[in-house]
Amino acid sequence: MSVTRPSTPADKSRSSRAEEAYRILKEWIETNRYQAGHTALEAELAAELGMSRTPIREALVRLEQEGLVRVRPRRGMQVIGLSADDMRDIYEVIAGAEAVAVHLLARRDLTEAERAQLEGPVSAMEAALERDDLDAWASGDEAFHQALFTLCGNARVASVGLANLKRTRRARYVTLHVRRRPFRSTADHRRLVDLILKGKAKE
Repeated sequence: MSVTRPSTPADKSRSSRAEEAYRILKEWIETNRYQAGHTALEAELAAELGMSRTPIREALVRLEQEGLVRVRPRRGMQVIGLSADDMRDIYEVIAGAEAVAVHLLARRDLTEAERAQLEGPVSAMEAALERDDLDAWASGDEAFHQALFTLCGNARVASVGLANLKRTRRARYVTLHVRRRPFRSTADHRRLVDLILKGKAKE
């Protein structure tokens, strides 16, 4: 019978470094610091993050499993892009999940803290537009949609919605800077919050 070896401080330290590498690289991909097609060797990534190659390699395995990069032997990794069909499918899933989440939220009596989680991001979006800070606007927008899912009370809807929401980050960061300023979108967010808080979004 095999015996599981207890984890050691060295194991935990390596695991935490791999987790940190994964988190940083994923953030850079999703915010387009590393754009589609970007390539980098393990050694280059290790130098940039100030780590050894082992946690970088473990992070790349996770990113490849999530479909964000392609790992190539002796050639490092390459960031995989999202096709128009991919984005259409993802947005259709998000739209369906959000419709259910909004309906569920409108049926609930939200606490003051929960109300703030919906209203706060929209206020941040409005303030960001006033100072023409599109990156801050995107952060507020993402926080708002995350709140819709986390507060809806249905763990399965939240899981599907949040997982697909993360996949849209790269596209949103690109299109945000080439499309018209999102004044109408921001106003729509504000109206949606008002409807939820009044319980009318369930109608």
